Amino acid sequence: MPPTVSPQRSPARDDLTALVVLAAVWLLVIALVGPGGDFPLNDDWAYAWSARHLATTGELRILDWAAPSLVTHIAWGALVVRIFGPSYVALRVGTLAWGMAGLVLLYAIGRRSQLGVARALLLALAVGLSPWYVNLSFSYMSDVPWLVMVLAALAAALSGGEKIRWHFFAGLLLGAAALARQFAVVMSPAVLLLIVVDARAAAPSKWLRRALRDSAVFLVPLVILVTGFQLWYGHVHGPTIANRLTWRRMGGLDPLLPIAHTLATWHYVGLWCAPWALAVLVAGRARREVSWRVAVVATLALLGYSVAAWLGTVTDPTPALGLNATLPPTMPYLGNLVYILGAGPLTIYESYIGHAPYLHRPVALGWALSGVTVVCGVIAGAWVLRAARSTWRFAVHAVTRDDEPRDRARARLLLLTSSVIYLGWHVATGSIVFDRYVFPLMPAVVWIALDAAPLDLARSRVAIAAIAVMAIFSVGATREYLGWNSARDHAVRDLEARGVSADGIDGGFEVNGPRHFSAYLARTGRLVGRQPTPWWVGGARWRISFWPTSEPGCTTAAEYPFWSWPGGGARAIRVIDCPASVRFDVPPDERSGVQ
Repeated sequence: MPPTVSPQRSPARDDLTALVVLAAVWLLVIALVGPGGDFPLNDDWAYAWSARHLATTGELRILDWAAPSLVTHIAWGALVVRIFGPSYVALRVGTLAWGMAGLVLLYAIGRRSQLGVARALLLALAVGLSPWYVNLSFSYMSDVPWLVMVLAALAAALSGGEKIRWHFFAGLLLGAAALARQFAVVMSPAVLLLIVVDARAAAPSKWLRRALRDSAVFLVPLVILVTGFQLWYGHVHGPTIANRLTWRRMGGLDPLLPIAHTLATWHYVGLWCAPWALAVLVAGRARREVSWRVAVVATLALLGYSVAAWLGTVTDPTPALGLNATLPPTMPYLGNLVYILGAGPLTIYESYIGHAPYLHRPVALGWALSGVTVVCGVIAGAWVLRAARSTWRFAVHAVTRDDEPRDRARARLLLLTSSVIYLGWHVATGSIVFDRYVFPLMPAVVWIALDAAPLDLARSRVAIAAIAVMAIFSVGATREYLGWNSARDHAVRDLEARGVSADGIDGGFEVNGPRHFSAYLARTGRLVGRQPTPWWVGGARWRISFWPTSEPGCTTAAEYPFWSWPGGGARAIRVIDCPASVRFDVPPDERSGVQ
């Protein structure tokens, strides 16, 4: 009797199944969070203004609040507005479509680099279910579409080699990304390095001629797009005030800040690698992954930064901000988007600057999370160091690890070098580095972890459970974020329906921006008022707050409940009525419309 032969699974069928899983997961995330209502989030009110202006007038204009180039971001937004109308919901759904495209590209990069179906799927899920990816996908912020363009450019570069057309596509896509956020162009040296390495492998005797040819094919569309934008931006449109201020701040950068920002980013690397680092720890294999010397140095660096950051906040209160009314920076260290048990910036002014606390204040959880980032950061640091050594050997000596597919080494070279250049640019030039600025490093970091972790642990239950916990947080925190923004929107609309003028309402950043920014800029020539003036509205009678008021002469006039984490207590947006008060000692020349 002949032996039974099990049927071979079709790679195409496995890939199709993985893509169906990604689509189902993304649709479930959208269903659980909900696309929200017709209100802005974060900076997207400024971007939406430009998209609507282009759609209705045909003129491309960028508000002075915006520092990025935004051209491609505004272009697709204008198309959405023309087809579906000018609502923030339509623009938000457009970003969610970009988010789905990003998941597909992450999976494609994993498969192109020979990670296998399971690990490529985990790469897409770990990045796509992170709080940064989920939260930013539910807005018209440029971060996710920009990241998708960069991922498409990197995927095209990995598909290069003998196929010269892919070099052209890589340059075109990276140029499109640079027209959304200028600094995408800093990643071009990583693509050029890969082109040179590929040329040496394919044509050892004529590698220089081939490298020059392929580099030219890559650079031509990139240079045309970037140069064309700079000519238009500099001589036709004119740089925005925010853009000029960004370049000006680079000249006054504290030399110690790059070190601090690098150490903070290392904590994020530990957090992003946590699913696989924890799997290694649970399996008792940490000593195989990290030498004791690396462990000691990494622990001292990460723990030292944690303690220094915490002590620096506690012992150096700023009078304008109050005595650390929010939290010591246990984790995250860079802030802006993710904070302990919440997501999205708390842009109601008194909470944003520290006069009132965050919605959630579990300091013990923050310390515990910092401990996780220290421990996992040690293992992640060892993996990144190993990847750097392998990349060096491959780039200089064309040597890969034993039995390693060449495509794996090519992907490591491209992802690692582009990430190092990107991080180097930000920490060397940015006086302020938000967590969403370093989030684009996450795909490369997760790829390195999946590549470095033992095969059985890369797909272990511990890793999958950690990703699931992160997904629950991402969905819940983003739902809460849209919930309180929706409640705030209802509160402001109710005030306006009662006849309260816009000048009499201080609703926070996203409320004040569309209503007051342009007029304030025209009146004062400044982007924001002198601290501690609220955003563009001084001394307004009606104020929006997360908390009831205890200020003399003020009353809590109304409450608008919103969904929050179970066990966190009842949460509501409050409307505060202060008939005779001037908020935070606003200078007389910046008061407006006190009713």
